Amino acid sequence: MTNTSLLNVNSADRQEWNKDSKSGTIAVNEQMYQTFQSLQLFRQKAQFTDVILCVGDEELPCHKVVLAAGSQYFHAMFSSPYKEQQTSHVTLDHVSPWALRRLLDFAYLGVLELSVTTVQDVFNAASLLDYPIAMKACVRFIEQNLDITNCLGVESRVRTPRSCIKT
Repeated sequence: MTNTSLLNVNSADRQEWNKDSKSGTIAVNEQMYQTFQSLQLFRQKAQFTDVILCVGDEELPCHKVVLAAGSQYFHAMFSSPYKEQQTSHVTLDHVSPWALRRLLDFAYLGVLELSVTTVQDVFNAASLLDYPIAMKACVRFIEQNLDITNCLGVESRVRTPRSCIKT
């Protein structure tokens, strides 16, 4: 038995405390939540942004580090000797502005807005931009909302990679 205990600071926070050394760590989810909220606000106000994603007629200011943290596509783009590493504008074809805004909210806040009419569009964008967690969320949403009235339409529009289905 160790002298380390794990205590709840708040219902979602954690504290590890070693009684012998009288030291420990506290993980406060409120700090993480506040940081993500601030990053989202910075994005919305175009503060401290270092890249603009161009999709359709829209320009969406973003932070490369946030994009690269959740997407191997963006990580490779910004860390490899591509022209996008040197430029502040990246044009994205084959992604709808609406779906990209949903993925950006997901990258910044961890919240993905889905509906039965938009899930395929978001899934396709997440697949193209390599957001695997968003892809899995879309697959789960589709599975939970699949019924006899929509199964053939869903099957014909979404071809799910096997790696997304495994949990």
